[in-house]
Amino acid sequence: MRSLLCIVTSLVIQRTTSATSTINILSFATSSPNFHQMNFQADPVMGGKSTGSFKTESNIGIFSGTVRDVPSLSAPGFIKIQTPNGNFPNISTCSHILIEAMTTANYQGWRIGLGNSKAPQSRRFATGHKADFSAPSDKYQNISVAFGSFTNYWDPATGDAIVTCKENVKYCLTISILENVQTISIWAEGVNGDVTLNIRGIYATGCNGVIDGSLTNIGIIGKDVSKFLFA
Repeated sequence: MRSLLCIVTSLVIQRTTSATSTINILSFATSSPNFHQMNFQADPVMGGKSTGSFKTESNIGIFSGTVRDVPSLSAPGFIKIQTPNGNFPNISTCSHILIEAMTTANYQGWRIGLGNSKAPQSRRFATGHKADFSAPSDKYQNISVAFGSFTNYWDPATGDAIVTCKENVKYCLTISILENVQTISIWAEGVNGDVTLNIRGIYATGCNGVIDGSLTNIGIIGKDVSKFLFA
């Protein structure tokens, strides 16, 4: 018991004395160790009519298309880009995702997804944690998305959160997910319109290199990180 207390104390001290940093987790430069291919997908798999494409040019990911109604739902569909499952840097000591991006379209349905987790009540295709974000127009900016904004209990018909992380911590990101998110996705969803997003890179920030032992309960896998998320 004494040794466990020492471990926790040591971790807390290290966390408070470590410098905050930013970790690159996805690059579109093929020479980068954090390069990941992203694949395009649209709602025609659900009978929808949305279209689009994804390409890389000069180390920039270019995502564009048009979101249209899914006739069977009489509601807007989606287009998205997503990495295959793979290895990503450990971001479990970070607090936010940063997306360095810009848009040339006035579109309000942007979302980012992390991982493959699934809430027990979720429908078949609702996997991963998702959060909304707004994209700047005309110039590149860093879009900050707090880990506490992500939930894995969302409606696959609209993309909207059913229960947020702040409403119930069991839908929050966990340390075990953040240790390797496995996959990252960008969605244009739930709002009809033309979309364009130019992405220079995706990062994690608010990182200090050490996990606070009081948040991980000495490393129990799947422990929620709500104390950290809402600090």
